[in-house]
Amino acid sequence: MTAVVCKTSGTRGLRTLVSLSFGLLILILTNDQRIWVPTTRSPFQSVPLRLEQKLSWSECEQGCCEKALQVVSQYEKAQNNMVCFDLNFRENREQQYLHLTPFSYVFSHYLSMAQKFFESMSAYDTLSGEIIWIMQDDATIDPVMQTKFMSARVATVGHSVHSERGDISKYTVLVPNFHFIEHDGYSDLSRQAAAISAPFSSLRPQVFWAGSSTGLPCRSQRPCNDTCKDLQRYKLVRQSQEIEWLNFSLTQAIQWCQGDGAELQDLNMFSKQSNEADWMRYRGILDVDGNVDAWGSRWRFSTNSVVFKVKTDYVNHYSGALVDGVHLIQISEDLTDLKLKTSIIMRNDTNTLTYLANIAKNARKTIAAFTLDSASADSAQALVKFFGS
Repeated sequence: MTAVVCKTSGTRGLRTLVSLSFGLLILILTNDQRIWVPTTRSPFQSVPLRLEQKLSWSECEQGCCEKALQVVSQYEKAQNNMVCFDLNFRENREQQYLHLTPFSYVFSHYLSMAQKFFESMSAYDTLSGEIIWIMQDDATIDPVMQTKFMSARVATVGHSVHSERGDISKYTVLVPNFHFIEHDGYSDLSRQAAAISAPFSSLRPQVFWAGSSTGLPCRSQRPCNDTCKDLQRYKLVRQSQEIEWLNFSLTQAIQWCQGDGAELQDLNMFSKQSNEADWMRYRGILDVDGNVDAWGSRWRFSTNSVVFKVKTDYVNHYSGALVDGVHLIQISEDLTDLKLKTSIIMRNDTNTLTYLANIAKNARKTIAAFTLDSASADSAQALVKFFGS
């Protein structure tokens, strides 16, 4: 629907008429359950304000995602939880999706967040086409299948993509993870972090981390016993017990550590769950993968603390903008340099404090550009370009 534009004149009567007409329009639109909303913003392109309708979703049984279905039918063992979204914002109020492969309803919340993200793109009414997104922690798509999707003019998106098992160049666009979407790009935590005015030197001279026992044992290191003790997070906590400036702990014994809670408790590896404000009191914050890349990274880079990031094999929509030594301090995957790299957090000389404070400042400045609005706009533009090419 096209917006109505009213021109003012110099007469009081016409101004009154315009005011009454606009009020009547608002009343009509409100009764029709439609509202005026600002469109998504992009640093590269502005989109005119337009009248939006509330969208709905339905799982289609036939007549949608036909190109994607044809590609998937060529594979006997296509990845589970692969969903096709068949969008057409110009013609349809109801948008459709289809489970292309077996779907675990454990990930139903992820599906609802994906729908929420696509709804945020509805101002781009030329966006129309089939989009593949895997609804699970790992969004890596087989590159051979992805090539066939591209040839069929089916777009592919992903939030956490393994850099070795996937081909980043084949994705139409990288999109935010489901926690990022749910929490509006962690906007509240970012504002909370920005409100902390304490100088870097006054923060606790330790590196902090607390989290559950997620992840895969041994990762790429084989042979492996595939036990709780082979988890990267387990090893981090155990090493930290011998290093005074590291404050690491587990908050839950799950997945590979399920049933090992008593042993972990005896080893003093547990702590109560800490809220984000507690993390912000430390000079350093550790960022380490769980099942995939740590989805809370976005708010950690918004704090006044230096992020010490354990090397990850996963790529997300903002990771390419963050550079070791500029926005973070990277720790090797095998943790052999953990003690050496983190020891800098204890130093109090002016040069070191300035260096660390600048790393935190650079991270805050860079990550501030990655909001839910910007991700929505950038993703929509990439998808429109793909379908229009």
